[in-house]
Amino acid sequence: MPLYTTIPLQAISRRRARLLARFFALKHAHAKDLPPRLLTKDAEDLVAAYAWQDHLSYLSATIRNAVIMAEGAEVGTEVVRLPEAGSIGTDASEWDRVEEAVRTLMGQSLAELERAHILLTLECCCGNRILAAEVLGISVRTLRNKLKKFAQDGLPIAGPGTASKRHRARAEQEELFI
Repeated sequence: MPLYTTIPLQAISRRRARLLARFFALKHAHAKDLPPRLLTKDAEDLVAAYAWQDHLSYLSATIRNAVIMAEGAEVGTEVVRLPEAGSIGTDASEWDRVEEAVRTLMGQSLAELERAHILLTLECCCGNRILAAEVLGISVRTLRNKLKKFAQDGLPIAGPGTASKRHRARAEQEELFI
């Protein structure tokens, strides 16, 4: 029995993609306390031309990242990073991998999953606790308290500037490493 249910959605048309992109740009700018940011005509054309199928979350994430990276009041094509072609498909092998990943998590307590998620996020953020807290959606104080508890339990905690080689290479490759 599958662990997920697929709800068929109507494909995202070019017009709908344009409207959703405008909506997501305003929504994510407001959520990040940024001034309202609008997509340029070229950026809208780029987003509208992409085959989003029914992957609304990918469209939202793409626009969110572009809004964050944009400088000024407009979001241009230079900051819109579209997913690689075919990377958001829903073929059976992808669902099999997802189901397998979920099954490996089954049997672990919520506390174990939370601990693993927090430590991996901290490692990906090069030990930057402020950034890790923002990514996790918790306060820095809550993160600090959780890390203190993990340290008391004998777990190694990543300090500032301690990203793994894999994460550092990936960040450099994506030109996000500062």
